[in-house]
Amino acid sequence: MGVIWASGMVGIGTFYEEMKGFFAGDGTPRFNPFFIPKMISGYCRRAYFNELWIQRTQLLYRKCLCFFFPCSNRCFNFIRLGKADVIVCGGSEAAITIPGVGGFNAMKALSENNDSPKTASRPFDKGRDGFVLGEGAGAIVLEEYEHAVKEVQNLCRTCR
Repeated sequence: MGVIWASGMVGIGTFYEEMKGFFAGDGTPRFNPFFIPKMISGYCRRAYFNELWIQRTQLLYRKCLCFFFPCSNRCFNFIRLGKADVIVCGGSEAAITIPGVGGFNAMKALSENNDSPKTASRPFDKGRDGFVLGEGAGAIVLEEYEHAVKEVQNLCRTCR
């Protein structure tokens, strides 16, 4: 079993809040002990995987990866190539912060179609003028077919 998780702006909100606290203080570096772990790219998927590990101690194969780009193809390939039977595949993003919006704005990467917010996001339109920053998360569990059938058969035997 494995977890593959993707994210782009890992920890930008955490970084911003910690820096605000630091600069508002007396110059003594007092940071939350989880400051660095919360910014590390794999924090979210490791926390999720650890929760799975606690719930299913019989898991033998432990594979965790984290990418900064979409990863659904990698999830499929891990199963197709026999490297895992089950993969939790997902992604999350939480970049709507002052430095997130400010940074993308400075790059001129955000859509300026502010008069019509409902049509500002047009990723495949040749007249698009940038992207709309958003937040969210999603996950899907992919399982190798034969493994899933075997698990259902085992479950049916147990229920009798």
